[in-house]
Amino acid sequence: DIIQYVAWNWDGSLLATACKDKKIRVFDPRTNTIAQEAEGHQGVKGSRVIGLGRNNRLFTTGFGKTSERQYMILDHTDLANPLVSCNVDNASGLLMPFFDPDTGVLFLAGKGDGNI
Repeated sequence: DIIQYVAWNWDGSLLATACKDKKIRVFDPRTNTIAQEAEGHQGVKGSRVIGLGRNNRLFTTGFGKTSERQYMILDHTDLANPLVSCNVDNASGLLMPFFDPDTGVLFLAGKGDGNI
């Protein structure tokens, strides 16, 4: 399906994607196979996915069915069971995640928002 966002894991062995069909997939590019696949955010707007450093976690942002902004933290070995799932608010801009692996700080910037 149409890929909306792509992110490599820390050591470059896996590739995570957020797709238009509302699924999160983890690919193994060396074997050209899908290692994991699960339902992502169910809203009609876009999604984002990033790796959270060396701890094998993925962070996703997107929208729920009723257009509330959401984020999830997933273990890349078990995408079907989010470790954390949280609704943020009802603003219309996509949450864009930025992770600094040196400090372990995750920033969320809302597209069109004035706050970080």
